[in-house]
Amino acid sequence: MKHARPHRVAVSRGFTLIESIIVLVVLSVAAAAIVTMQGNIFKGQADNKDIQVGAQLMQECAERVLAIRRQSNSAYASVTTSACSGLGNFGGFGVPVVTLRDDSNTSVTTCASTTCTATITIGKGGSNLAPITLRLATY
Repeated sequence: MKHARPHRVAVSRGFTLIESIIVLVVLSVAAAAIVTMQGNIFKGQADNKDIQVGAQLMQECAERVLAIRRQSNSAYASVTTSACSGLGNFGGFGVPVVTLRDDSNTSVTTCASTTCTATITIGKGGSNLAPITLRLATY
């Protein structure tokens, strides 16, 4: 009597061509998504830098206005709309604009009353950042 030999089962080793193509397609889609996301991150960082530069220019202008007030003893007579004319043109921003209003909310070029409101704005490329408003009063 012959002993029956077990049948050898063919064992495949490695990946088939179809499996390899599927893996390449999946990796390509993932790589494309990562590259797109990376570009958006860099654009967001550049936008944040622009906002920071604009805010720093407005803060510097506000500090100039307050310094002029501290040096002046004549009820804000030296605070004018040109207080920040030396700033700007940094990072693509224009010169900060100082708008002065008196107690009756009338626009003035020189703040000569005991109280005055100074609003500082700055823009780049047609869009403005949120303004800084200072209430200047004799104390």
